[in-house]
Formats: sequence, structure tokens, C-alpha cells
Amino acid sequence: MCLANPAQIVEIDENAALVRYGGEASSRLVKVERMSGLTAGPGDWVLVHAGLIVGLIAAEEVETLLELLAEIQPGLS
Repeated sequence: MCLANPAQIVEIDENAALVRYGGEASSRLVKVERMSGLTAGPGDWVLVHAGLIVGLIAAEEVETLLELLAEIQPGLS
């Protein structure tokens, strides 16, 4: 099963974004090429799948989503 994981944008430019996943302290670089038409910036939450941002997440949905992910993949959210 493949899942898109929630991540918060730390920095972003036209090619890549530095994101931080759920409870992780470290950041990772992901591609933004699939974001055409979406406007996102530092502090925004996105869904990342296979190293690509595939969508935006409303800030009020993030906590619930992280809780659900923790139930199905303990220690990975």
C-alpha cells in the first residue's frame, strides 16, 4: 500500500521544497513539479508521495491526519 504523507514546507522555490514530516526534526528535499496551479509557501502543509508534492492540506486537518497515520503505521507518522 502506498500513502502520501503530510509534511510542512520549511523553504520552497520553483523546483524544490524543503519539508519536515509530522513529528520529525530533520527536513528533506522534495520536488514541486506536480504543484502547477497550487500556491504554497513556508508553513503550509502538503501531501508528499514518492518525493513529489501531490497536494495541499488544510491546516485544521493536519492533526487528525497525523493521528490516523499513527494508527496504521505506528512510529512512522
